[in-house]
Amino acid sequence: MTKTALKSNPRMKDELAIRQLDAILRMLRSKIEGDPKRYGGLGTKLTRAERSVLDGRIIDAREQIIEIERTIEEKDEAAATQAQLAEQERLSEARGAPTSKAESGVATRDGWLWLIGKKRFSAARVESGRMFREKYERAHAAPVKSCLADGGGGGDANPVASNSHARFEVQGVRLHMESSVGHTTAGALFTLLEAVVGRGETVRQLAKGDDRAAEAKVVELGFALDLAGVYLGAVRA
Repeated sequence: MTKTALKSNPRMKDELAIRQLDAILRMLRSKIEGDPKRYGGLGTKLTRAERSVLDGRIIDAREQIIEIERTIEEKDEAAATQAQLAEQERLSEARGAPTSKAESGVATRDGWLWLIGKKRFSAARVESGRMFREKYERAHAAPVKSCLADGGGGGDANPVASNSHARFEVQGVRLHMESSVGHTTAGALFTLLEAVVGRGETVRQLAKGDDRAAEAKVVELGFALDLAGVYLGAVRA
């Protein structure tokens, strides 16, 4: 008794590919239509990809789907970043540490949040900055009277120890930088990190209005965030 081997021909492969692409597009449409505010603008690209599938242009459809998925990923990442920033601001306000005021107390643009809003840094670098700012603010927060003293409940049971640990972590970032790039370079990078991420100063202010110098500082800040992230656990070494 002989067995007949079933071999797929090119037409069968194309039909299978079209069915797979069609299924992917249906899922993408469901996702996009489920949150039009976040994914606004992708409808036209999606329709174009669907047309490619209908016309049997498999290669074009795949490329268009990859572009749509990449855009969705970027929008999801941006939304997660904004949620993190909102939570960070809420926690800062709860601790009494302003996030958008200069030392003079006059309201001003927060340089770190502005750079994030302009999408100048990757998600890993944003996370490094979030962690550093949280520790920097706690390290420099005014002593808080323990709620245990007046019989209240909740809050940080040992704010002094918490602040001391934060100062240790901030100093640890500096020491890690020194061991990685040397004392002089680390000093400049940490000063920049402290000014922009820690205190919210703008790179333009630090560059005294020089656009080219400001752009160079953005690059340096990215390197500083990488080094800080390794120490804080936000970036793998």
